[in-house]
Amino acid sequence: MAVRRGKGEGCISKRKNGKFRAYVTQNGQKIHYTGATKTECQEWMRNTLNQIDKGLTSKGAHSTLGEYIDEWISTKEKELGPKTYIDYIRYCNKDIIPILGHIKLKDLRLPVINAYYLQLLESGRGESTIKYIHRVLHSALEDAIKNGYLGYNPSDHASLPNKKSHKAMAMKTLSDLAAKENADDEIFEDEFMGGETKVWSESELSQFLITALDSPLYALLDLEAKTGLRVGELLGLLKRDVEFKDDYALIKVRRQVQWVVGHGWIIQTPKTKSGIRTLKVGTNTARVLREHLDSLDTLKELHKKRWKEHGFLFPSSVGTPINVSNLRKQFNQLIKKAGVQKIRIHDIRHTVASILLTNKIPLVIVSKILGHSKPSVTSDIYYHFIPASSNEAADFMDDLTPTVVNLTNLVSVKEGDPAGVTK
Repeated sequence: MAVRRGKGEGCISKRKNGKFRAYVTQNGQKIHYTGATKTECQEWMRNTLNQIDKGLTSKGAHSTLGEYIDEWISTKEKELGPKTYIDYIRYCNKDIIPILGHIKLKDLRLPVINAYYLQLLESGRGESTIKYIHRVLHSALEDAIKNGYLGYNPSDHASLPNKKSHKAMAMKTLSDLAAKENADDEIFEDEFMGGETKVWSESELSQFLITALDSPLYALLDLEAKTGLRVGELLGLLKRDVEFKDDYALIKVRRQVQWVVGHGWIIQTPKTKSGIRTLKVGTNTARVLREHLDSLDTLKELHKKRWKEHGFLFPSSVGTPINVSNLRKQFNQLIKKAGVQKIRIHDIRHTVASILLTNKIPLVIVSKILGHSKPSVTSDIYYHFIPASSNEAADFMDDLTPTVVNLTNLVSVKEGDPAGVTK
């Protein structure tokens, strides 16, 4: 027998197969749901009625996530950059629709989304990829609210898993501890020391730059090592973005370039408003840049038959931005020649951040140099490089607390009786 509710609230009935069927009415149309228990159906009714109160439309109530995303993504081409639009399509078609596409928009819940992200992690998808997928899904659901398909965004408080938080707590026995008593390595070293960003030390960076002195890329690599620019920002610099002063130079970061398959080179604004910035470089780097600019006339003359002037500070042999694949190849060759640990060219940016922070350059300054939207972003990424001022803290606490110990007042714990003490 159906359990009827007040007008407009629908009802719940038990079916012959033992499951429960619930429905609510919206604009004269019934929205159905089948659940394993009566409690599940009651929860669904509460959520659905809440969404109706907040503006859920009939189309939103009957559309699946896959149907909605197919329609939604077609409207984003003019709003997103070409590369971003291609990424959105790929993640929608490869990751979101195949797993979540069959679920009705109205039935999408936070636990389902959390389980989905965990499934992606366990299948081997990287943490940054999962964050990007969340960004796409959240954006789609935000637009669903604006269009009246949803009353709220079920992904608002999603938990983005990571390998460290998902990993079970490491546990050892006293025997394990005893086995490490005379060893140099720590008992939990494997559990906590892996996965950190690769960076060069100051000596490795210097060794690399010395090796690169004769490379045509030296000016580019030297500027990257002094500023930590993103590769797209570095390649997007124009000659007019360098302003020379008496003993230094100013670098104006105003754009970034990307190679997008099917579109070619795309010029974009930096990732955030804070990415538009002016950086100061010292005397040595200013000298290197002056010499580099002088050499561009020779490069242009050498390739004049194919050259097309675009004004780039670091052009290829035809005047376009340097091909990133070629840049990466030459960078790896220089690493091998220098005999330093292998890192990505983007890791020079991390190296710059680590060197500045470990030398106690204020976080707010480092954040501005890197073009982050706020210092907390810098702190979240490079927290393990921020010095804890341990010497100052230790001295402060040592002065604050008494250090004279009366040996006669010491107590010892009886063996086998942690709670008992004797004087």
